[in-house]
Amino acid sequence: MPPGGFVALTDDIWLSELNLNLRATVRLDRLLIRQMIERGNGAVVHVTSTQSVLPLPASTTAYAAAKAALRHTTNPFPKNGAQRVSGSMLSVPGGS
Repeated sequence: MPPGGFVALTDDIWLSELNLNLRATVRLDRLLIRQMIERGNGAVVHVTSTQSVLPLPASTTAYAAAKAALRHTTNPFPKNGAQRVSGSMLSVPGGS
């Protein structure tokens, strides 16, 4: 990532971080959760980063935003028609 924080991040960087760290996971979740619902149970574990709650604004704002969004996609599974699918989030201290 380029130095300079938020203002240095281009649209391409934002899209890249969101595609890699959020969109890919959401797409896979939608596919697998449908199968879990049909089967009647399942579990999803997302590994995120401490940056989802404590971002390093110097260069990783887009990454941190994607990881924060991922945190918020994990817990609503039971409320969205997947009563027997549990969601968990694992934050890795010191990881990025």
